[in-house]
Amino acid sequence: MDRYKGLTLEERADHYLKEYELTSHATDSQIAFLGSPLPLRMGITLIGGCTGRGKSTASANVLADFYIRYPDRRALAITNEELSADVLDRISCIILNEDFYKHRDRSLKTEQSQRIKTCSFELMKRIIVVSTQSRDMSCLEDVIDMLNMAHENSFNLVIVDYLQTIIWSQMSPHLTQYEVSKKLGLYLKEYGRQVTIPVLLFAQLKPLSPKDMKEQSLPDFTTRVQGDQTFINHAVMVIEIIPDFENKRAQFYIHKDRFGKLMNQAFRFSWNNGILTQQNL
Repeated sequence: MDRYKGLTLEERADHYLKEYELTSHATDSQIAFLGSPLPLRMGITLIGGCTGRGKSTASANVLADFYIRYPDRRALAITNEELSADVLDRISCIILNEDFYKHRDRSLKTEQSQRIKTCSFELMKRIIVVSTQSRDMSCLEDVIDMLNMAHENSFNLVIVDYLQTIIWSQMSPHLTQYEVSKKLGLYLKEYGRQVTIPVLLFAQLKPLSPKDMKEQSLPDFTTRVQGDQTFINHAVMVIEIIPDFENKRAQFYIHKDRFGKLMNQAFRFSWNNGILTQQNL
């Protein structure tokens, strides 16, 4: 008998949080990015992408890979982009090699969709997704509360999708969106110093112009981050998602690597039905 029958995904996640003791792996936090040689370093990693260019897909792929590779670790995903159920289903589709959009449009067979839902319920034991269904993730204080909870409960990975959707403050409602972004940046600067896990912050980028696309080198990344650009200063690593939908592939270009030697390198992945797979070098 399913003792969670009738509960929403958010309510189930809340029960899992209360019932499972989260174990810290602070001394063993090195996590590979989708199984590639690219590491997710401890502290803040900023991952930028233009609208509709793969931020949510990349986030789901990271979580799917994390779930498979690290069976004793747990992750928190904060999102304003999708409902919790959709995020979990997207991750499940990656794990099960199913097409998320066909599942969302209900064009898969009943048994395929049921497998996806079953997988999503299992995911909630180790991947907690918090969206606007349960708390206002556009509110600065609510986001900070969830980040503090992740730190206090020894989560092993945190993802925020994405920064520019955090736009107001309950405690200081007079603040502009830019001022809220500045406050969040200052908080994350200190947060990144305290945590011993990867914290991935997805950010909206201004699109490249046709001229930029023809150039051999990309324009300065800092000028393309929408809103407060000081997040780049707080990050130990800065990555840009550069998709090529026509050829079903994507590059993850390293603009900054404070503690390594990966700056100006690109890691290439194939991209098929929302599933990223590292290409052979």
